[in-house]
Amino acid sequence: MAETKVRCEDGVFPTDTSTFDVTNAAEVTAGRSPTGVVIIGGHNETIGTRVDDLIYGFGVSDFTDQACVSCTDEDAVGPTDSASSHRETEVFHMHAVGQGSTTLRSASVTAITGGVQLTPIQSGSAYRIQVILVFGSVCKAFSAGNATAQDATFQVAHGMSTAPGAGFYGYNDQNADSRDNARGSFGFHADDGSIKQASLMPWHNNNQAVTTQNATRMVADNVGGYANNNGTLARGVEVTGNDGTNITYTARGGSLSGDLIGLLIECDDISTDMLFVQSPTTAAADWDYTSLAFQPQFVAIWLNAADAAAPNAETTTDAGTYGIFCVDEDGNEFTYNWRSQDGISLGTSNTATNFNTGLRYTGHNGDSALHEMSNFVFTSTGWSVANADIITANGTTRFWPMLAFGQSAAAPVTPTPLSAAGIIVNP
Repeated sequence: MAETKVRCEDGVFPTDTSTFDVTNAAEVTAGRSPTGVVIIGGHNETIGTRVDDLIYGFGVSDFTDQACVSCTDEDAVGPTDSASSHRETEVFHMHAVGQGSTTLRSASVTAITGGVQLTPIQSGSAYRIQVILVFGSVCKAFSAGNATAQDATFQVAHGMSTAPGAGFYGYNDQNADSRDNARGSFGFHADDGSIKQASLMPWHNNNQAVTTQNATRMVADNVGGYANNNGTLARGVEVTGNDGTNITYTARGGSLSGDLIGLLIECDDISTDMLFVQSPTTAAADWDYTSLAFQPQFVAIWLNAADAAAPNAETTTDAGTYGIFCVDEDGNEFTYNWRSQDGISLGTSNTATNFNTGLRYTGHNGDSALHEMSNFVFTSTGWSVANADIITANGTTRFWPMLAFGQSAAAPVTPTPLSAAGIIVNP
């Protein structure tokens, strides 16, 4: 049994098409190559600096199969301001703002000792990426489900010895294509004997005559889909079965108009859980989270403005704000954060992307953070952040989907047989 480890690192594209590596020092020393990767990116070149335009890419690979989704919502919004795309030939793709826009950066990926090597497909700016690396556990990347009828199912054969204990997901109602409007989702699942799942569905309207429109739906009964412009569910993809051969998904709300992408992770030697975390509401006290039944080694949280438990539709001014925070047992902490401000006149600065170390969730109306903290310490039931490390915590409770991976159990050791005289036999 290989020891499962999930790590997070960051990387930087070169300005040309030369390859670049993203590795974890401990895994380099151990001489292990990853079995799967999740790559999240935006068009930030400098940590801690906001850049105009909401632009993201999200991709998965098991180094055999790969797929990615991307989305833009343009700053100083005009008549061709937002778009989405889905691809199956790269692990990462990020396109410029506007309908029919060109690719900013994209890349393919291979596994190397300690991490991954990415090969850019075109030259461009030195954008930063957030990388989740999986070691020691069988992974399955896929893109599937297009045209599945409402309440019908599709299956992904995962090739694992047990039901996958966790999954990362992306969706945006496209199938190897692109479209106007920025809508889609990010999702998690965990299976600890029962299936738990969540999806965060941000929606940014295109071609508004007066203002942008933002909505977000957060649900606890699917891993992908998209919302209507009022936050109600338009399409959903629910995990309805999970066994040692297949994971089964069911289309909800209508026929699927694109593939769900995902990375399934076996986790046969560790515990996993997917819960909704209530954000801290004060910087004057430690944040002690104690709802896990195990000590985590890695946690990913989708930050958003939901102020009630799922299902929840957000159409408030912060509905267009969201991000992903990752932290591992090495102390690596990164957040990609996006914001699109609602109710803004055309031509006004209103969308942006941030990349930061630590957890940082930015509100809709500027660079100020609603939540900002760092130095997460894993405990036997979750984590603790000392109040001295909490810069700010908004007074309104937010509900954030969280996926946690537990500490690995050591691989079993078979004693060396001894003779009666204490001499090793059959060395």
